[in-house]
Amino acid sequence: MIPIIFLLCFVGSYALANNMFDVAVMLFFGVLGYFFQKLEISSSPVILGSF
Repeated sequence: MIPIIFLLCFVGSYALANNMFDVAVMLFFGVLGYFFQKLEISSSPVILGSF
């Protein structure tokens, strides 16, 4: 199931503007979110603090 979800994420981010940069941004934020979960950092304050 996970490979299918990954494939759909790649295809969806590429199909948005036919740009590989969008795929790289999606991967970057996915890895960032993974490390936030591993370090038990809440993402809500980070998102609110960016505005």
